[in-house]
Order: sequence, then C-alpha cells, then structure tokens
Amino acid sequence: MSALLNRVCYSTMMFNGAEDLLNNLNDRSTHGCIISEIDLPGMSGLRLLRTLHQRRVSVPVIILTRDTDVSSAVQAFHDSVAGYLTKPYVERELVDKVRSLLQRDMGLDR
Repeated sequence: MSALLNRVCYSTMMFNGAEDLLNNLNDRSTHGCIISEIDLPGMSGLRLLRTLHQRRVSVPVIILTRDTDVSSAVQAFHDSVAGYLTKPYVERELVDKVRSLLQRDMGLDR
C-alpha cells in the first residue's frame, strides 16, 4: 500500500500498530490521512479512531477490513470514519479516496 501511494506521489509513514502511531503523532493539525486495518494487534482500528477523536486529532481515517461485518462498519461510521474499504480493495478506490480526503483537507474540493 505504501508503495502504491508513493508511486502516485504521496509521502507515506508506516507505524508498528496504533500505539506506535499515537506515540509519534504530536501535531493536532497534521495534514494527511491515516489508513488502518480494523484488526490490529493491541488496539483495534476502531479504538484508534475513537482515541484520535478524544484527542481532538482531526486527521481523516480510512479503515480497511477483510470482514464484511455490518456492525463494525456501522460503528466505524458512528465514530466518524472518513472511509471504509473491504479487502481485497481495488487500488484505484484507495488512491481516489486518499486523493479526495487530502483535497478536502486542503480546501480544494469546493
């Protein structure tokens, strides 16, 4: 995924789980987006989403999952997820979603 996004000229950073991301995220006005699996060792992607919201981090989050569980999708949208893609995802869908979120973040979607 990182290689895909790098090929279309997006810078990426990878973390060893949700806790690692939270420990390294120190700017609440960070531009970009977070792409997270729903099932992570330790903190789940949904818990990460809630923790970011509690910390008032306004970076959009895209959740990826193999599971088509409706309740987790509903919970993700309840927690203001910016995108929810099931795997295997179509690469173009992911790139388009990231592009859309970044354009919205920079005010270019108007």
